[in-house]
Order: sequence, then C-alpha cells, then structure tokens
Amino acid sequence: MAPADRRPGADWARAQVLALVRARVNVRFRLTADAFTDRLLTIEFVAGAAPNERRWRAERVILDDLYLATACAAGEDDAWREIERKHFAFIRDFAGRFLRGADAEDLAADVMADLWQRRKIAQFEGRSTLRTWLGAVVTRAALNVMAAAPLPLVHEPSEAAVLARHTGVARDGAEEGRTLARFVRRAIDRLDAESKLLLLFHYEQGLSLDHMEPLFGASKATLSRRLKRVRESLRTTVEGLATAEGGPDAAASLGRGIGRAQAEFDLAALLGDATSLKEQARERV
Repeated sequence: MAPADRRPGADWARAQVLALVRARVNVRFRLTADAFTDRLLTIEFVAGAAPNERRWRAERVILDDLYLATACAAGEDDAWREIERKHFAFIRDFAGRFLRGADAEDLAADVMADLWQRRKIAQFEGRSTLRTWLGAVVTRAALNVMAAAPLPLVHEPSEAAVLARHTGVARDGAEEGRTLARFVRRAIDRLDAESKLLLLFHYEQGLSLDHMEPLFGASKATLSRRLKRVRESLRTTVEGLATAEGGPDAAASLGRGIGRAQAEFDLAALLGDATSLKEQARERV
C-alpha cells in the first residue's frame, strides 16, 4: 500500500523517487520497484522531508542494501540467501572480536536468528551500509552479553606489546611508555558504555562521522563534539592517574608522552585490548 501522503506534490515526489529506484536498484527479487519505493517513502529520513526534497533525501540512502533488507524482511528466501552469502562470514568474524570460541558462535547465531526469525532486518533503513549496520548489531549484542555475564576478551597482550604496537611512544620499552599505556587502558575502563561504543566505531572500525550519524541518532556535529569531550576526558584521567601515582613531575612527564602520541593513544588497539568493553551498553537496535 502506498504511503498516505496527501500533501501537495506528493504524487510528483513519489514519481521522482520511483525513477531513482529504477535507475539505481538492481530489482532482482519479487519485491518490485513500486513496492520498494513505497517502503522507501515510509523511512523517516525521507518521509519527513518536503515533497520537493524527497528525491534528494532518497539519493543519500544506500538503496541497493535497503532493497535487499526489505526483500529479506518480506520473507523472500532468495534475499535471505544473498545476505547469508555476503554477510554471514562477516557476522561470525566480527563476533569473534568480542568473545571466544563457542561464545562467539552463539552470539553470531543469535544475531542471525534475530535478523531472520524475528525480522530485525526490517529495522535497517539504509542510512549506512548494511555491513556497517550489522556490525553495530553485533557490537551491541556482544556488549549486552558481556554485561550480563563477564567473559574474557579475545585480546590480552602484555602492556609492552600494546605499547610497542600502538602508542607511538617509547617503542624501546622505556618505563614512561609502559606507564602511559597502562594509564590509558585504565582511563578507557572508566568511560561510560556509550563513549566506548563511540570510540569503537570511530577508531577501531574506522567509521566516518557521516556513517555514524544513523547508528547513534545524532548529527555529525554532535558526534564530533562527543568525540572531542571523550578524548579530553581520557587525557584528564591519564594526567590525574599519573599525579596520584607519581606526583606533578610524573604528570608532566606523561603529558609530554601524550603529546608525542598526539593525544590519540591509538584508541583502536587500546579499545580492543582493554577490558573496558565489559561494561553495560544501552541497547540501540
């Protein structure tokens, strides 16, 4: 059934979006271009725009990924097989970033069951790639599992190994560098779950702020401000830990080390190595 939009220009806007769909989507399932257009026009990002802006909004959606997800949500076996072929190995591998062995396999199986049997795939709205969205689903599910029953993380390298690979400071194993790596991991442990998830997607997964907008339901500017606050919080915590342990001189010394590491600490690796991901995360999906 077509969206019940009776605003002036709605029919013209639908025709424009339909033309876009026919030009850009590989219509390969029973789901027709017309039916998919109706689905596209129910997405808030598109439906909330004025009729003359809907085609422009629709152009920003990952249309072919949304078409695949929509067909899968409609129960089309061929669509499900395509998702299985393209994305199931990724789901299993990604689950293995958080949990070990059978626990990772169970997590992946639960995510896949949610997608198909409970039609969670219908929640995908094409504001990011389907793979990015699936990564978000796995991450949140993993954080929930670890919050309910703490489990060992996959990565548990020594401080020296973390330092040598990731901090860019004192790669010869000097005490200053080891201390910096230790304090950074402790600072990450103190972050709230949402901040950890933000860092994980941006640094460990390398997602741009544009891609993170739909995952967090926040604008690029808001996410940028959040990241800045988290980095500043990490630096303040590190300096506080250094002062508490070794006094002002130790904090000054660590401050110089932080500067050489450009105050980033290579958060990608430290997030993967720290136990910080065991804290609770609010479920988004």
